[in-house]
Amino acid sequence: MLNCKPVSTPMTTNSTMAATSTAFDNPKLYRQIVGPLQYLTLTRPDITHAVNRAYQFMHQPTVDNFEKLKQILRYLRGSIHNGIPISRGNLQLSSYTDSDWAGDIQDRKSTTGYCNFLVTTLISWCAKKHTTTARSSADAEYRAIATTTTETLWL
Repeated sequence: MLNCKPVSTPMTTNSTMAATSTAFDNPKLYRQIVGPLQYLTLTRPDITHAVNRAYQFMHQPTVDNFEKLKQILRYLRGSIHNGIPISRGNLQLSSYTDSDWAGDIQDRKSTTGYCNFLVTTLISWCAKKHTTTARSSADAEYRAIATTTTETLWL
């Protein structure tokens, strides 16, 4: 992967990682790549969602899953100098949140994501699939706001 062609995003828009293709012949290799990527998300929040999606197929990866995993690696190759900048300024806490409605085609559960900034420095973030199915997009957004508010109050 050292000489691979870099890509601009870790995951394509509307990308599904459904287990519809043939089984990947080396699931151990898939796990050996996804495991360290999980730790890399601590300093690279830009890959958190893509790694989370890849992590969901660790036990039975498919050829399509491995292709999407290689896209994450190609993205990392092209963005090797990215990181979390730390800046000075007035201590102002800002929070941003979003949610999709029934974004996972397997179980129709929504995913919430949020990030909190102190000045312009990212200090906490999360991307998590809901434990229950939302009945509407408003329900999914309300849960996202509640989760973000809880984290923001804790901060």
